[in-house]
Amino acid sequence: MAENYYIDEQSNAKLTFTLRDEDNATITLSAIGTLYLTLFNKCDESSQYYLATINSRYRQNVLNTNNVAVSSSGTLIWSVQYLDNEILDSNEQEEHHVALFEVYYGGKKAPIVFNFYVKNLHYVS
Repeated sequence: MAENYYIDEQSNAKLTFTLRDEDNATITLSAIGTLYLTLFNKCDESSQYYLATINSRYRQNVLNTNNVAVSSSGTLIWSVQYLDNEILDSNEQEEHHVALFEVYYGGKKAPIVFNFYVKNLHYVS
């Protein structure tokens, strides 16, 4: 189940969580082979911005790089940058962005999803 977060456009934030598998067991750093982050816009399919990648984060390696740190105990800290919260369509009051972390460990894959609702601070109705 995805968690929802509300954030203002072009703001910084910190997201901290423990990496867990389908049995709710912690995935430790030593078990991880690869960790990817994809960040995209999930808007109406008719929009030119539908599924558009945000801030070049398409299956980006984030295993202790690119503003993501994973501790030995499996705690992940993502320092969300202002460009991760960019509004793509200035005509929208709010955009739905999705962060998909793909954790590959021990021959398995654990997808972890977060929904970001980004408020357009420059929206004029």
